[in-house]
Amino acid sequence: MATRWSVTVDCAVPAVVAGFWATALGYESRYPLDPADDGAFLYDPDGVGPNLSLAEGRRRG
Repeated sequence: MATRWSVTVDCAVPAVVAGFWATALGYESRYPLDPADDGAFLYDPDGVGPNLSLAEGRRRG
């Protein structure tokens, strides 16, 4: 039995980063990508690759 796993990434604008990775990996977004949201979730439609969660990281400075 295969193990499902996920990768979580902190970033400044999750929708923009998710759009890039969705195109690059051929992934689909679970929800519409909205720059106002503080997170995004991508998945491999073939069920082979890991899920990808993108969350707005805390800004420093």
